[in-house]
Amino acid sequence: MSTSIIKKLQEAQKLIYAGKQAAAAAAAAKIAPKAAENKPIRDTTVQPADVGGATPTTPQGPTSNNQEATDAALDAGPESLDLSPQGDQEVGSGATGQAGEETEELSDLNEIQPEAPPAEDDLKKALTPGNSGNTAASGNTFITNVKNFDISKLRSPFNLESYLEDPLAYIGNYVWNYDVKNPSILRFRYYLPLELDLNIATKALILKTAFQTPDLSAFNKDLETKRLLQNLFFTINFSKSVKEILELNFPKTDFSYLVTDVPAKDLTIFTNENIKFFWFWWNQVLAREAIIQPSGIRFNLTEDNALGLNCAFYFLENRLRVQQGSDPKNQSIFEFAKIKINQINKAVEEKKPLPLETTLISLIREKTFVNRNSYLDLKASSAIETSAHVNYPSSPFFSNQAQVLTDKEISGLPTPKQLNACKDNKFDKDETALRLFYKEGNDNILDKLVPSSGLGCSTETNNWPSAQNIIFDGDSIDTKEGRVNYNVLYYNNLRLSVDSIIPDRIDLYKARQVSESGRPGYNIFDEVSTYKGFNSNILIDYTGEEFANILVDKNLVPLRNSLKSKKVYENYKAAKPEWGIDNFVTKLPFFTNETKFVNRPLSPYVGCYNVGYCVEKSRRFGPPAANRFELIQKFLINPIVISTNQFLDFENTYRIYDSQIRYAESYRYKLKQIIAFSQIRYKYRQPAVFFQGNSVDFRYGPVSYSYENSLEERVLNEIDSGLSFVDLPPQELFLEVYPLRGVNNKIKLLFKKYSESAAITSKIIPRKYWPEDKSWQEAREYYLKGSGKTAKSPDEMFFASVPVRKVQLFFAKGEKPKNANDVTELYGEIDTFQTGFYKDILLEPNTKYYFLVKALSPTGLISPPSQLYEIELADDGGTVFPLVKIVEFDEVQKRPAELSFGDKFRVEPALLQQAPNPEKDDIGYLNPSVFSSMQSTRPQFKIRLTSKRTGRKVDYNVIYKKNFMNESSDAGQLNLKKTKKENILISYKTTQTKFDVLGKEDVTFGQACKLIRENIIKLLLEEGVDPTNFSGMNVNTINCKEVDQLNKKLIAIL
Repeated sequence: MSTSIIKKLQEAQKLIYAGKQAAAAAAAAKIAPKAAENKPIRDTTVQPADVGGATPTTPQGPTSNNQEATDAALDAGPESLDLSPQGDQEVGSGATGQAGEETEELSDLNEIQPEAPPAEDDLKKALTPGNSGNTAASGNTFITNVKNFDISKLRSPFNLESYLEDPLAYIGNYVWNYDVKNPSILRFRYYLPLELDLNIATKALILKTAFQTPDLSAFNKDLETKRLLQNLFFTINFSKSVKEILELNFPKTDFSYLVTDVPAKDLTIFTNENIKFFWFWWNQVLAREAIIQPSGIRFNLTEDNALGLNCAFYFLENRLRVQQGSDPKNQSIFEFAKIKINQINKAVEEKKPLPLETTLISLIREKTFVNRNSYLDLKASSAIETSAHVNYPSSPFFSNQAQVLTDKEISGLPTPKQLNACKDNKFDKDETALRLFYKEGNDNILDKLVPSSGLGCSTETNNWPSAQNIIFDGDSIDTKEGRVNYNVLYYNNLRLSVDSIIPDRIDLYKARQVSESGRPGYNIFDEVSTYKGFNSNILIDYTGEEFANILVDKNLVPLRNSLKSKKVYENYKAAKPEWGIDNFVTKLPFFTNETKFVNRPLSPYVGCYNVGYCVEKSRRFGPPAANRFELIQKFLINPIVISTNQFLDFENTYRIYDSQIRYAESYRYKLKQIIAFSQIRYKYRQPAVFFQGNSVDFRYGPVSYSYENSLEERVLNEIDSGLSFVDLPPQELFLEVYPLRGVNNKIKLLFKKYSESAAITSKIIPRKYWPEDKSWQEAREYYLKGSGKTAKSPDEMFFASVPVRKVQLFFAKGEKPKNANDVTELYGEIDTFQTGFYKDILLEPNTKYYFLVKALSPTGLISPPSQLYEIELADDGGTVFPLVKIVEFDEVQKRPAELSFGDKFRVEPALLQQAPNPEKDDIGYLNPSVFSSMQSTRPQFKIRLTSKRTGRKVDYNVIYKKNFMNESSDAGQLNLKKTKKENILISYKTTQTKFDVLGKEDVTFGQACKLIRENIIKLLLEEGVDPTNFSGMNVNTINCKEVDQLNKKLIAIL
């Protein structure tokens, strides 16, 4: 490189750092004077005739001045026209056909760097927006709120492998990019706004990066290593500078979405977290100059764009070489750039064609590329819930059906003997050998016969492989279809609410519906039946089993065998476009006739198809803390439902009754969507490059392509069911007491659970309080045997949150009982299914009663007794108020310090901590109180939550305060000044409440009012103020409320 050119580069770089954009551009222009003002016009269609006389230039390629002859040679095939460079030779400019000059030493690599760092790095000022008023052509195909979508399959900077896979798609801008002015939008064929001059900026970036890259001339390593290191440092610094430029030009945009998240442990001096900026920039350098033609892409070289285009091809081709297992160019970027600057300078001075060095054609010929452009909706919300149901004759889930059963159905009802068999044989059978809700008894919708030895806990069948995969028709299990089966003992009720994660825009079938619905003779029911059968066949493929080895809904069997369904299925398996994909791709509104080639291989969307949903059922094994599960069964759902709507409908709510569950086992249910993704595999058979003057044409040549289909699954949600049905006693209940206003002999009692969690809890209860029928001992033995647990104490009993069938209410009157066994008088037995969880109780006024309750499970097991409640209805001359408190037995039982729950919990003061207490003119009956003063800030309680899955802990520090208000902005009709008399449940007078006032103790409210009034009058007289006319009032006659207000005012003044 000549000394004059180096000095000019240094001058230009210093000017850039000094922030003088105009002077920098002029200095750069002196390096390579303008040869022509032929700025390209983006997306202008250039007809083949415009390229007449172009010469395909390779080291050994033929020369032709006849475009028709050239096209004919291309059509004839590779035998007649060899356009591939030989060996490692480079394709040079159209005028010379020479390969770029190579160097074997690095002695002058740093000559393009300034002698000393600039005083001020002001590149940002040099690149402030110019050419305001111009806008870039941005893609009209876009995705908004892109953070809500999985875009990992799109050709975008988010997935660099896909983004850079096909060089022609990359340089022609048939890729997705973020809109820098609105990064929540991803656009196909996006261009940076024109107010940013990419050519000037690119030159400046190359100069700046040359200064930032360390001098490796003295580095004691081989030449290849030095080049690699220089390219690495160049890439890192260039990427960072691109980020700075974008942040400067678009200050309102947060570009963090393009920053690669690198773990701290992987951070080194070679880490390039801004690599996405690097490739986005070169894409825009190429795309800005690319002119799309029907046959390919043209570049018109100018003094402004030649260096940037050459460097862009350098990096793109180097990456392809490495990916294909070849060696990179034997030049570093600095060697390459210097050579190109010399060539550009010489070409301009001699008015010869500008160079563009590329071996791209040889790198892409006959290489296979795959377009996978699809995306998924991450905001689609699906849920799965589960609850245990006991299909037992005394179960609340069952008894409402008892009256309609036939004698035969009654004879088949579950019995205690069957329950014990399931407890004893739980380890001898796979789940598939147990009773199946949808096959045995009165509900029989699946196609295969059960094993001859039958299903159930006491049969000889140990497994039924066909039941490992069950395919349901969505119509059979939607929530509108009420299904019952009286023969199964217990089951998990799964409630599914699904929302497809396939956006409507790329849903292949919905697109087909739109295009086909207007066709004469189109029949929606015929369409639904065809694709319902098609989905069934794909779901069978998904299982990996033959049709004969799985259970299929009887409704689906004839549909899957129909001729039309089979035809669509055969086309899908053969990847023929007729099954639906070609109908989608070729009708995308983005494309025009001028770009017919890219209608398929370079399509912005390829599309996906909703095959159905899968619920994977896994059983927990090993210790609970290990959180290990074994897959044992799959429930598959065909989502297409018969609908009278104009378009195909997809059901989105289902209910599955899973009766094939072992006694006292934990299961996990994982909801997945099964998606058929399509992709397009294609090759450029005979690509070519033509040079004519300063024009370079990349021709696609013949392209072969084919469709491919693949099944993938995406997890939508999952839930742990906790233990399946366990025949343990119910957990204890507690009472809520509701008096009736003005009634002195009647209250309402409400029975409630402490927790709705399905978790098992335990409690130390002395054996003398266990039921005499030995039911607790038997349930405990079965549970410990089934769960593999060991009891902490002989008195430890286990309880479950099972459905409560009945509630037994016991009471004692007058004298407080000494222990629970003394409360033996049964007030009544409440059938919760018939009357709910409450009961009206008749009491004598001014008499103490003691109540406790016990719950009965559907199988007749009884819960431990509740706490003992002392209740009295006090009647004071017609004023009725309740006196309720929890009292301890003389033999105090220790309450558990731990409780288990599901995904929600609520902590609030107990009823007797917050109930109104007229004796205290306050709330609460218990001492000590849980409430702190309003001024206190120190929490009084710590609640620690421990995850059973991860073991992680979180602490909640809790403080309770009470604030009495006559009015509240958020209390609504509960405001004392607004509420109606008939809405008041409890009321009482407080005039007899005792106060300590002015040094006197135990005075009533009226006495306190009188004392304060007298004190105010005395104070006013001492100050010479007339108390009969103070602030317009007579203190002698004002009421107690006004006395209180006046007293507060005076205290504030004093």
